[in-house]
Amino acid sequence: MQLRFGVSIPEVGYQIQEHVKSSVESMTGLRVNAVHVHVVGVAFQTELERAQDADQIGAALPREERSTGGIG
Repeated sequence: MQLRFGVSIPEVGYQIQEHVKSSVESMTGLRVNAVHVHVVGVAFQTELERAQDADQIGAALPREERSTGGIG
């Protein structure tokens, strides 16, 4: 799998392991001993994505927090 920069790799890996284990056990009735997760890359945000994320965050903030930068 490839993860976005900034996420908790151990946490995402654990969640994937648990989900796959649960799904396989419920579909097959077999007990799963291990699920191996391999991180093969980290995706960094481009400048455009960072600007879009900042716009989305700003739009979600109340007007007074946008004008003060979220302080106060």
